[in-house]
Amino acid sequence: MERINKYLAKCNLGSRRKVEKYIENGQIFIDGKKASLTDIVSPNNVITLDDKPLLAKKFEYVLINKPTGYVTTVKDNHAKQIIIDLLPQNLRHLKPVGRLDKETSGLILLTNDGNLANKLTHPRYEKEKEYEVKTKPEFTETALEKMSSGFELEDGFIKPKKFEIKNGKIYITISEGRNRLIRRMFSYFGFEVIELKRTRISFLKLGHLREGEFIHLSNKEICKLKDE
Repeated sequence: MERINKYLAKCNLGSRRKVEKYIENGQIFIDGKKASLTDIVSPNNVITLDDKPLLAKKFEYVLINKPTGYVTTVKDNHAKQIIIDLLPQNLRHLKPVGRLDKETSGLILLTNDGNLANKLTHPRYEKEKEYEVKTKPEFTETALEKMSSGFELEDGFIKPKKFEIKNGKIYITISEGRNRLIRRMFSYFGFEVIELKRTRISFLKLGHLREGEFIHLSNKEICKLKDE
């Protein structure tokens, strides 16, 4: 049993507001009766939009710790190792949300929920991502101060949301998804990134998830991602 708007969200009808508009306009019916925003539905109900039956799609959400050497472009015919190779056959229809380059490890979410994928990658929503970085030569406090204040790259201004050196490791938080952004940021100041790992996506943390392993998100985590 669940609220009608939650059920409709699984039918890939668009944003929450768009779904509510369908209901308010009297286009959604439950067992032949016009639906309201407060209605609760079950799998036994027949839900229709403009007289066409709606079936909720089963969405799946998997968080994986990508090792280096794997590409996140699912349809790369030249790649020897693709991220979905790390998943069992029944999950290989899922698509990565955003991307990590081949030499970057760490967290990436895979799902068949297109609406959530768009929300997590669209610049308007500014979802934070944290990275652990190792450079050559060794990074300095002076460079940290310069990078923290923001600077201009060839594709626009960038300023990290958070930047610190902790226990000898560099941690940087950004909310943008420009191509190879972290590597280009450090290169701008003369540092080569020799290790790069994504440790957090929004509130989802790498924790003790080992390289190559994956977990399914809990219902609580899924709801929190959608409501942010």
